[in-house]
Amino acid sequence: MFAPSKFVGYVDMTSQTYRLNYDKEMDGRDTEANMRSMFVEVIPGASTFAELESALEAFATSLGMKVSRRFKGFRVAPDLLETIGPARRADEDARIAARVVSDPGICGGRARIRGTRVRVVDIMQMLAAGMRFEDIVADFPYIAEADIVAALAYSARAVEHAIVGAA
Repeated sequence: MFAPSKFVGYVDMTSQTYRLNYDKEMDGRDTEANMRSMFVEVIPGASTFAELESALEAFATSLGMKVSRRFKGFRVAPDLLETIGPARRADEDARIAARVVSDPGICGGRARIRGTRVRVVDIMQMLAAGMRFEDIVADFPYIAEADIVAALAYSARAVEHAIVGAA
């Protein structure tokens, strides 16, 4: 199922309800920011992205339409992405490896964004302090939102481990 972002997050939303209430209660400018907390971005180049892109094009074609040039990408509910399983894990591994690196001679060997001295921990601290992706990119224009997503994925992997309790 595909839906434009302006319909996501509103209970029982229809295009007619959206048009009638847009100016009153529903301000679409916050939609993208709100979607970040509800959905996971599918990174262009990942096999999942290609699969979704193909399905979207088929869906649009079935309606006699084309995908807009303004199309920005896919965000997917996390539980749906998890059903993809090993393919998702391989895509995530590739995304992390392409953007997060470690070199003993730079930043003391701590994980950082490739080509920069911005450490993964710096990004995590900025996010924890409440900074938005847009704010971080504005402050560090040599990194992209995809770098931040990769840093988050790297961090999730770093803390993902089995907890063993002593009897």
